[in-house]
Amino acid sequence: MRIRTQLVASAALAGLVTILLVVGLLHVTRQAQAGLDEQLESQQVARDVANLLSLTNEVTVFGGERAVTDWRTRHAQLRAAIGRAMQRHEKPPAPLAALRRNVDDLPALFEKLAQIGEAPSTSLAQRRRDLLLERLLIEMQEVVESRHRWAVTIAEAQQSEQYLYTAMVLAAPAALMLLLVSLGILIGRRVLAPLTRLEVAVAAIQGGDLSVRCASDSADELGDTTRAVDAMALALQQQSAALRASEEHFRLLADSLPALIGYIDTEQRYTFVNAHVGRIGAGDPASMLGRTMRDVRSAEAYEELAPHIARVLAGQTVNFENTLTVGGRLAHRQSTYVPDIDESGRVRGFYAMAFDVTERKEAELAVARVERQLRGITDNLPVLISYLDNEERYVFLNATFKAWLGIEPASVIGCRLADVVGGAEYEQQREPLRRALAGERVDFSSRSTTLGVTRSLHNAYIPDVQTDGSVLGVFGLSTDVTAMKDVEQQLSRLARLDALTGLPNRRLFEETLVEAIARASRDGKPMALMFLDIDHFKAINDSLGHGAGDAVLKEFASRLKRAVRVTDKPARLAGDEFVVLLEGLRSASEAERVTEKVVGAIRKPFVVDGATLLVTTSVGVAYCARPVADSALMACADEALYAAKDAGRNTFRLRTLEADATVSDPPRRIRGQPA
Repeated sequence: MRIRTQLVASAALAGLVTILLVVGLLHVTRQAQAGLDEQLESQQVARDVANLLSLTNEVTVFGGERAVTDWRTRHAQLRAAIGRAMQRHEKPPAPLAALRRNVDDLPALFEKLAQIGEAPSTSLAQRRRDLLLERLLIEMQEVVESRHRWAVTIAEAQQSEQYLYTAMVLAAPAALMLLLVSLGILIGRRVLAPLTRLEVAVAAIQGGDLSVRCASDSADELGDTTRAVDAMALALQQQSAALRASEEHFRLLADSLPALIGYIDTEQRYTFVNAHVGRIGAGDPASMLGRTMRDVRSAEAYEELAPHIARVLAGQTVNFENTLTVGGRLAHRQSTYVPDIDESGRVRGFYAMAFDVTERKEAELAVARVERQLRGITDNLPVLISYLDNEERYVFLNATFKAWLGIEPASVIGCRLADVVGGAEYEQQREPLRRALAGERVDFSSRSTTLGVTRSLHNAYIPDVQTDGSVLGVFGLSTDVTAMKDVEQQLSRLARLDALTGLPNRRLFEETLVEAIARASRDGKPMALMFLDIDHFKAINDSLGHGAGDAVLKEFASRLKRAVRVTDKPARLAGDEFVVLLEGLRSASEAERVTEKVVGAIRKPFVVDGATLLVTTSVGVAYCARPVADSALMACADEALYAAKDAGRNTFRLRTLEADATVSDPPRRIRGQPA
């Protein structure tokens, strides 16, 4: 049986015996107390019976209403006391029940005796009274004897309970002593002896003797423990052998690594170093063991390492780079110190590992030089150069970024493009950036206003595609093409203006006419088109020369612009042919008033090279209340112009053109050709 089971069973048995004894003693004690209470009640009943008997004699001898009342009261008290005694028992004892019956029989005899005492005194009444009194006294005697038998029963019960109490008091220590002796024997044979053997074996194992054995054949916990200790000792033997083999392998591995590996205790003494220490000229591994770092290192080298040693001995892992001279050559080391912390949190020493990173450091310095050169080039180019990763975060920005946006490039490295340039600017770049991050080179134009300067930019997003096809980010090139755009706009504007008069030319007029017809169609308002010729302009050119003719054309255009309304649009088609587009008219008469004003303004004398010329114009006006095709409108105005010429020139003619009207006769010449 298992020791734990035996101990639990013994403890349970002892507990059970103790509980039984305590319960028995409590029961006996309660019974004794109950017997004592019942005995007191019996004594009270005896006193009540004696008082009742005395009252009975008093009633017999003296009579009287008071004695009768007292007898009845005393009888009620006696009966109540007997009732309380009976309530203590589920099944009252026979003497108590007999006492109750005897007491219940008394009132009937006493009442008859009391009635005879109230009747007239006769020999017969006296005889009946004597008989009743004798019977009452006999009944009282029965009450006394019943009370006595009840008292004897109580005394016998108390004596029996006293015997039981005494037996239990004597048996309890004996039973507990027997249990304790049995438990002591069990512990001595099953626990203490195996524990002694186990203690000896553990002490031997702690001393390094792994050959000791303490196994027991018992099938209990200590037997399992001793067998486990033997198994542990055997396992430790095997692990010790494996550990020695592992140490040899670790030494071989550590010696083969291209890194300095060592272990230093809290006194800064080397307890392990690998063979690489000798290969890199840092010292002889064998001679370093047992010596402190201060002894092995030079004073300058140790002072450089001292802060890192203090940190690692304080429990921190330390990574650092240091530079030293080995064999007359500058060497760079990447070192790591890792604290060796035990279970209690105490630092027992630290592991040291160092790599020779001289080649890498020299390569980094070379790369840094190239980066400085590239940075110098990019910062001086008039182009904003940037690099965004695939999360749209800035990785690189040249100095142009500050020149254009007034923001230090370093302050936005790592920030998202949308957060830096703002929502409106980002919307221009979002779709091109998405395409570039998908692997496509994207060129696009945009406008940007920063620091009060608006720039036209030509942007190029070039994806940074890796060999596996993935895109790490995007190179961004933004070139300020504002000047070129301004030139383009100027050229475009000049291509739509007449070089001599500054009025819109035929190309711009045709575009304006199409837009005006569309507006008239949308707004439902009338419009008109004026065609103008300078009367006898060929004669002016022939007589005064083309210089004078050009001066007349320029003055004609100037007067034309001043004569029409601000909303009207004059233009020069070719030669001496001009047009005016009238929009927003209310009636044909409004078009006539504008035309009359133009004819009147031209009619005033021209001064050309000191000579006064009389110049007039003929005007044809096409008025339409409803939208018509531009070709129909121009044909109608051309016909009206020739009508004005036929009328003698220096005048105008107006024709109204309906929406479905067509020109029956084509114009006599194409507008824009020489007259």
